[in-house]
Amino acid sequence: MEEMEYEGSISQGKKILHLHSRSYRSTEELESHDILTYQYDDKGRLIAFIAKNAGTDPTTWRKTLEYDANQIIVKS
Repeated sequence: MEEMEYEGSISQGKKILHLHSRSYRSTEELESHDILTYQYDDKGRLIAFIAKNAGTDPTTWRKTLEYDANQIIVKS
């Protein structure tokens, strides 16, 4: 089973969208929790993107992918 949750906000003229994607095993145990964050400028252009994969433990990120002004940085 997969579940998605959206949160949106506007801060200092920048639009921020958070997408939480959770998948569960058949036993309803959390299998993974990904958090995607998109940030747009006032003209609707994507200026930042962060993807975090929490795995089965939401307090420990397995990998973080960051996009900022056409540059992609992968952090482990």
